[in-house]
Amino acid sequence: MKDLAEAAVALAYASILFNNRTLAAEVGVLEARSDVLQDELESWVLRAAPEARNVDELRGLFRLASASESICDAARDMTWYVEHGEPLHPVVQMALEETEETSVETVVQPGSPADGRSLKELQVETETGMFVLAIQRGPRWVYRPRGTSVLRGGDRLISIGPEEGEEELIALCGEQPVPVET
Repeated sequence: MKDLAEAAVALAYASILFNNRTLAAEVGVLEARSDVLQDELESWVLRAAPEARNVDELRGLFRLASASESICDAARDMTWYVEHGEPLHPVVQMALEETEETSVETVVQPGSPADGRSLKELQVETETGMFVLAIQRGPRWVYRPRGTSVLRGGDRLISIGPEEGEEELIALCGEQPVPVET
């Protein structure tokens, strides 16, 4: 549930930065999954209670589930502006402008240095400073991919990190950086 909550917040942030309704919808999918996981965890805890030495120790699991669910709900709320096509609140806009972190959406090009290689092989975080939050392959998403995840041509990556790593990640994926207009 913790990983799910982290992914939901990161994708909500990316949906706002990119003004991307698809990413906002994915946050909704994660939030719905969080509801299910919370119910499953609570049921598991209740079933385990009769065998516990100290049932008070199980209360932490309820708190963890509740906190993770609250975070997912908040991530869902963050996407409201994107889903409704509304301009960002000025305070939110100002906060985004002040951040030193950027979010990058890139597609792995067939034959690029990233095509057919794992995140670990590529040392994406070490080499670019960018952290891959999610990989979309066709309609399927992988959230918080492991180092063993192998990238394929056509994979869409959502990443966050320092602005200086953006162009390096884009080049690694075989795309051409978009020139910044001044």
